Amino acid sequence: MKISTAPAAARLPWLTLALEAAGGTFTWALDDPPGSGPHLHLWAPGEADWLWRIIGEQAHAATLRDLTSRHDIDVPVSAPAELALLYRLAWGHWLRRWWPASAADGIDPLPALVLDAEVAALTADCEMYFGDTGFDGDPNAVLGAYDDADIAALALHPRPDVRDLHARLREFDTGEQEPVPAASGDPGDYALAAGPGTATESGGGIARGLASVPWESVPAHTFDAAENTIAWSVDAAPDVVADVTVALLPGRTAAPVRVALSLHDPAFEAQATLAPDGRLPIPLPLTATEAWGADWSALVVTVGGVDARDSREQREQVRALVRERIEGGTGLTGLFVAEQIVADNAY
Repeated sequence: MKISTAPAAARLPWLTLALEAAGGTFTWALDDPPGSGPHLHLWAPGEADWLWRIIGEQAHAATLRDLTSRHDIDVPVSAPAELALLYRLAWGHWLRRWWPASAADGIDPLPALVLDAEVAALTADCEMYFGDTGFDGDPNAVLGAYDDADIAALALHPRPDVRDLHARLREFDTGEQEPVPAASGDPGDYALAAGPGTATESGGGIARGLASVPWESVPAHTFDAAENTIAWSVDAAPDVVADVTVALLPGRTAAPVRVALSLHDPAFEAQATLAPDGRLPIPLPLTATEAWGADWSALVVTVGGVDARDSREQREQVRALVRERIEGGTGLTGLFVAEQIVADNAY
């Protein structure tokens, strides 16, 4: 395991598994095989009083001493099971933040409460690694969006693995084992609905085309994560206006992100804020003659100030990894219960 006083090399956030502990941050590359060592950025070495749990007491003391004169140290892991637990928790946070749900691609959203319940339980299992103000260390914050009735409903879920999660939550919350209630309902009642594909070009006019949403510039669980989910068209009757539509996940409302359009010839840039329904008209500073003569194939569409074209290949890699997990690929870290539900619903 590499331990450093400097952060790991910058990567797109959705290509990184990250977990903030007291005094340090663990990072793994998303495509690292299970068992790979993380990069541990110790930004406050004196607060990382848990480090001995992973590398042993003597190595802990030696590491703190060596980091006063060196920036990077490779240290053997003496407790791989401890590191595997942290790795799994980092995976859980990645699933919460970056799972590429898409109606167009047929990737169902993860059931949020089920996922959050498992992440909260894992967080409680790792409590010795977190301080009082750690970003990832509060299981109650993970469950902050739910009330007691939501949590209690897990105990009545028809799936035993979900009911087990409820028992784990009760155990860390009260320290008591929970009596097992009778399940109710049918598993189909809990299936996730995925809407039809939504990536279609806008209607006629002078020009039309498609673009993609950069995941890092928009809120999670709102926009369809497929490619070509931004449809635009340009018309000049009577004024030159671009109509833009960004595909949303079923039942979601768009966040007020900025969408910008630009061309080099004729040179212009125009932007507006996305409406709740995912649509917006953007007046363009062009005459009708300029609009008819423009090469619209060179139009650049940015969302939240980010151009998604440069990271398309990486997004495809993430989708491939997600599909491999759902389809039961070997050599991958074990599925979370929420992923297993999506996998079961796919067949």
